[in-house]
Amino acid sequence: MSTNDRELVEAALARLRTNEEPQWPPIARRFQQARERLDLSLADVAGQLGIVTSEYWDIEFHHDEAFSCFSIVELRKIATILATPLETLLFGSDFGRPTERISPAVVVERLHTLAASEGLTIEQLGDRIGWELEPVMADPEALWELNLYGLSDVCHAIGVDWVAVLFA
Repeated sequence: MSTNDRELVEAALARLRTNEEPQWPPIARRFQQARERLDLSLADVAGQLGIVTSEYWDIEFHHDEAFSCFSIVELRKIATILATPLETLLFGSDFGRPTERISPAVVVERLHTLAASEGLTIEQLGDRIGWELEPVMADPEALWELNLYGLSDVCHAIGVDWVAVLFA
């Protein structure tokens, strides 16, 4: 199931890049089930995150919200609150983390290499990828402030597995 869910996520992200309608695995349901297992209300989780309940609510009712509305830092905090590994929330309980790990510093090196090889400034490369890269170039740990769409797009541009970066 989880390998299939990873494939569904990859297909959904690819469809987004071509402006097609994506099909997502049941990500929202996983967040909801994890919260209910702990007997927490939506307000409980939102309060621990420091956001209003309606902001958190979306992640349990729209499968793409985990990818579009929360930074990686926030997703990691949600996973901690829900006492559930982030990979389980995103890909299912049978998912195994990739053995390859790619650090944010490697992502920055590859972004520099790509920009140089194409004669682009970092700002121009960011415009082409669709994400502001300057904060990440100044501090690779700023990569965690992106949402999963952003991480996926940046990694796609440099030819690395975004999941290997996410779980580095």
